[in-house]
Amino acid sequence: DQTMPKMTGLELARRAGALRAGLPVILYSGYAENIGAEQLARSGVRALLTKPVEPEPLFGALAEALRR
Repeated sequence: DQTMPKMTGLELARRAGALRAGLPVILYSGYAENIGAEQLARSGVRALLTKPVEPEPLFGALAEALRR
């Protein structure tokens, strides 16, 4: 999620990626309207889903992230 106590989802994605390169990260948030593709790429986020998410897009994003 993008809005968490003490850090954002993008920050968590960057930190996790620093610990494990290539970690597939999907950001799922209700506050994603101001997040650009460049920010996602810099943070290592492979997909952005907005709340509420339907099962089909979620499963598709998971399958794509794990395929890489």
